[in-house]
Amino acid sequence: MSTTAMLLNSVVWTFQDEGFHAGRRALFVRLPSYEKEYKTWSAWNDEKFIEMISRETSKLAVITGGEPFECLQLERIISILKSSGFQISIETKGSEKIENYYDWITCSPTKENDYKIDENLKKYINEYNYVVDQNFDLFLLDRHNDDDYKVSLYLSPDYNDFQKSFNIISNYIKDHKRWRFSLSVYKYINSFNGKYST
Repeated sequence: MSTTAMLLNSVVWTFQDEGFHAGRRALFVRLPSYEKEYKTWSAWNDEKFIEMISRETSKLAVITGGEPFECLQLERIISILKSSGFQISIETKGSEKIENYYDWITCSPTKENDYKIDENLKKYINEYNYVVDQNFDLFLLDRHNDDDYKVSLYLSPDYNDFQKSFNIISNYIKDHKRWRFSLSVYKYINSFNGKYST
């Protein structure tokens, strides 16, 4: 085991709230993008991390960020999880190049990155999820017309303007059958003001 502390934003057992694995019990590992710039991390040694991941029987780990592929600790964390039998699901913005194979990759291109997707990354992606607000250019989605049918395609509403966003998505999916509506369960769990614990 390494004696160097891992800097993690949070590690928590909860449920995957959307996409292909929605509803599955999962270990969420939230990583900082750049350790020297991230302000809310806490230090985890290998022993503490292994104790945490062993608390439940589910073997799905969801790694998110920040941007996981910018995190220098990513491969170390994956190595520990894999040695404990976990399936690795990574949530990425899609703008970073990767060299390794992972079990599942969810790509959620962002407006801040001009919805860029690294060409090298495309062959590894298992699902795409776009947040659609009232200014979203739906023609952008045409770039997925020739994607392999094994790749899942999702559209999520902008919760700041849910009704308009929902209407846009609903009308689009009527004519584009491959796309699915994705609703974050957490948005509803949180609306109960902490009444329900995950």
